[in-house]
Amino acid sequence: MTNVPGPIDPERTIPDGGPRFDADKTSAGSEDPTVEPPTRARPEPQPVHTGPFGPQPSKLEELREIGKELLKKHEKKIWWLHTAYALSLGAFVATFAQKGFERARLLTLSLVAAWLLVVFFFRFFGTGAQQDFMTAWPGMRRRFFIMSYLMKNLFQGMLFYLLPFYWKSTSLDAKTTLPLSLLAGCAVISTLDLVFDRVLLRFKLIASAFFAITLFGCANVFIPALIPNVSALVTLLVAAALSGATFMLFHLSLASLRRPLAAGAFVSLIGLFVLGAYLGRRTMPPVPVYVKEGGVGTGLREDGTLDVEVRAVRSGVKELFCVTDVQVFGRGDSFRHVWRKDKKVLQHAGTDAPASKERNVVRVASKLPEMPEDPEGRYSVDVETASGQIVGRVVFDVKN
Repeated sequence: MTNVPGPIDPERTIPDGGPRFDADKTSAGSEDPTVEPPTRARPEPQPVHTGPFGPQPSKLEELREIGKELLKKHEKKIWWLHTAYALSLGAFVATFAQKGFERARLLTLSLVAAWLLVVFFFRFFGTGAQQDFMTAWPGMRRRFFIMSYLMKNLFQGMLFYLLPFYWKSTSLDAKTTLPLSLLAGCAVISTLDLVFDRVLLRFKLIASAFFAITLFGCANVFIPALIPNVSALVTLLVAAALSGATFMLFHLSLASLRRPLAAGAFVSLIGLFVLGAYLGRRTMPPVPVYVKEGGVGTGLREDGTLDVEVRAVRSGVKELFCVTDVQVFGRGDSFRHVWRKDKKVLQHAGTDAPASKERNVVRVASKLPEMPEDPEGRYSVDVETASGQIVGRVVFDVKN
């Protein structure tokens, strides 16, 4: 015999406290127990501080709002204060750099870190209008400022570290000030937060030029630190190749270099950078080599120094001597003197002089055996490497 279920009685099958199906037996004002059962603990309502104009914020919220208003009101002033702080920190780094050349090896680590940050920055945020779109969200904006802050600190440390080396190697009379001027300009830009964030990081072309200049300046210093016996010319050409390749890789993908035409154009452009550096080598000081001491006089002492240093002599002098002590950081270069009168090269001769007793100092000595027929004028003695780069210059006048 099959059991057939009878009609379902809601009163008997549903326990007390469950949902009711007979809506007519449920009063309109009763609570639905499925939404809020009687056994569930209800959270106590938080006290609301009310005032005559509605709910009042807490002390923490008040301080937060005050801070936001102050930041919004004085935003530019705060940025300029940070710029002043960055300049002060850069001056400290420049002072620290004078204590030793050995720390220049750390520039390689800073360059790698800066390169990775710049690459990832443009990969994440893009350029121009795309960057504005990406930074519209608060989370992305925070990442933007964090990455830009790290990059600024890396560039500031590198650039201000380089300035003392280029300052010592640069000769105003020999017109080798271009690298120092470019690096000093980049160092100042790295401390200007508004310019760095809103101009430099906004356009890839400007950012690539900025990084290429920084890399070129760093390579001329860290290559001799890593390989002490490399010549200044080789260092210059390698630095030009690295900076040129880096500049182009900002705008080219590695996948595009698989095509023979693109790879050939890439190599050719690097060759142009190297050729430009070679042709302009006389305007590039052989950093970190510099003239520690030098001058012109009328005679030599037993220790190889001048008996007297002069800036002007009378035309009756028969012969003149020039002695320069060159600070080196390896044995990759040889040095020579080149005498000129009003930019015309004069015949001169080397002279024997005792070597300097100081460490890593090379003494270069020469003499002008006789004065020209018309002796009056402006004279100069250039200290040059074998490849023609000017290490320093001594200037003097001959008067009647």
